[in-house]
Amino acid sequence: MRTRGAWALLVLLIVSTACASTAPTGALPSGATQGGTTTTAATPQFNRTLIIAMRTEPKVLTGTQLNPTHVGASPDSPWQIFHAALTTLDDKQEAQPQLAESLPRLGTDSWRVFPDGRMETTWRLRPNLTWHDGAPLTAEDFVLSSEFAKSARPDQVRDLDGFSALDSRTIVIRYKTPNPDAGQADWEPLPRHLLGAALDQGDAREVFDGSTWWNTQFVGAGPYQMERWEPGAFIAGVAFPNYVFGKPKIERIQLVWISDANTTVANLLSGAIHFSTDNSAGFEQAAVLKREWASGREAGKVMLGTARTVYVQVQHRPEFSDPPVMLDPRFRQALAHAIDKQAIVDAVLDGEPGQAETLVNKERPYYADLDRVLSKYPNDARRSDQIMADLGLAKDGEGLYAQGGNRLSIRLQTPVSYQREALVLADSLKRAGIDLPLRVLSPAEQVNQEIASTYPALLMIQYGIVNNPFLYFITPSVTSAANRWSGRNQGGYSDPEIDRLSNAYNAALDRNERSQALVQAMKLLSDQAAYFPLYYAYEVRAHAANLSGPREGLNTNAMWKVEEWQWLR
Repeated sequence: MRTRGAWALLVLLIVSTACASTAPTGALPSGATQGGTTTTAATPQFNRTLIIAMRTEPKVLTGTQLNPTHVGASPDSPWQIFHAALTTLDDKQEAQPQLAESLPRLGTDSWRVFPDGRMETTWRLRPNLTWHDGAPLTAEDFVLSSEFAKSARPDQVRDLDGFSALDSRTIVIRYKTPNPDAGQADWEPLPRHLLGAALDQGDAREVFDGSTWWNTQFVGAGPYQMERWEPGAFIAGVAFPNYVFGKPKIERIQLVWISDANTTVANLLSGAIHFSTDNSAGFEQAAVLKREWASGREAGKVMLGTARTVYVQVQHRPEFSDPPVMLDPRFRQALAHAIDKQAIVDAVLDGEPGQAETLVNKERPYYADLDRVLSKYPNDARRSDQIMADLGLAKDGEGLYAQGGNRLSIRLQTPVSYQREALVLADSLKRAGIDLPLRVLSPAEQVNQEIASTYPALLMIQYGIVNNPFLYFITPSVTSAANRWSGRNQGGYSDPEIDRLSNAYNAALDRNERSQALVQAMKLLSDQAAYFPLYYAYEVRAHAANLSGPREGLNTNAMWKVEEWQWLR
């Protein structure tokens, strides 16, 4: 506890020092006037700096497509604050026009599909767009970003044929194959007036590595203009008067990084920071914030957004599966009935609802259709015992199942972050007569893809809500020594019908057709108990009582409409 307290004091000092070292926040001294009103030292000031805490410092201020160093999860908030794109995701994870006037519509001249499978979309930019330095932002800036991405991030643009500028405000994006997400492209521009000459003459990755534009000298088009980046401490920004949706109401903003969640709580409660995002506070800290704010006068707000599904992955490859009975869907169904999901939810979610029956998030528009057809496995020891008996399995003298005179041990691998869930799971299965030895993976083992692919029975894992669930179950994504254990399908599941539905999902341009393919696939996987969904985990965001604007919902865009945020007092 002393260590955490020391960290809290240290970060408070860092935040205070960062605030003092940036340009003045605009607070008026006693006796000054603003708008004809004389202020006193006790008068609330509405032009203070908004301080936002994140867990990690960003490497660049662009999104994934323009970031060759992107690996795993990178914070989204920085580029959403300092840059802009054709579209942005709202608080319901729906694409909304940002720099574009509108979204292309399938079946119109703005979204054309050709007989040979090629496709193109036409985008019209809003008028009078400018970069933070005042230079005009035009269609040519998007052409430059596409050329950079094709060279430096080919993994992100495999189906892209190219961009062309019909005029200063009209962009045509050409695709080699149908792309169902083409109507919500989140392309960010690159400033041709600053980077064009270097990219025309040099290698894209070399330009990226040698340029400070991506970080400390960033010039973007977002709601805030970067003013100063002090590496390891903070990024300061000022409201951009010519932002596409108008100048933000809060004049100044500052990002700081706090890796310790308890320190984030201390800073929120003290008022040193006003908003936390990017996993800077965890679910346990949310309970602390709720309790502390409920007992005080300054009651901030804790917002929970469903961020991922925690589930148990099954080993489906015969060469690794141990015991072999794990390959039998009936045995997996018996295990599913033996899992006490509510006990896990009670242990980790502090009374919040969260049981999961599938990987798909309940906020998806098609979830009701999926929920109606899913095979569900309520905690039912009698049903589990009956299935085990049908398989010829019986309990030994200690009440644990055995096969051929040998006790069945269903080994579970788990990262440290899910050790508590794993212990509750092991306890519920043991009460049902199933021995579940645990192996807690070290940090080094957690990132070892071979270990994550060759486990004998079960692996505790998570699924991000913005991902494509097919990637975890289709044959082309199976990890193996031949592909150096790369891919998402670490359990080695393979079914021609799932592969067919995945192809249908990827080929369909109509949203309803895509949804139905996904619904059918998730139903099939549930019928087979191909994996064990446990619960929906929350990502926590919290803000001070005097800040208005942050919204609840899916955590894709924590900074949604940041230009409208304002101080209440």
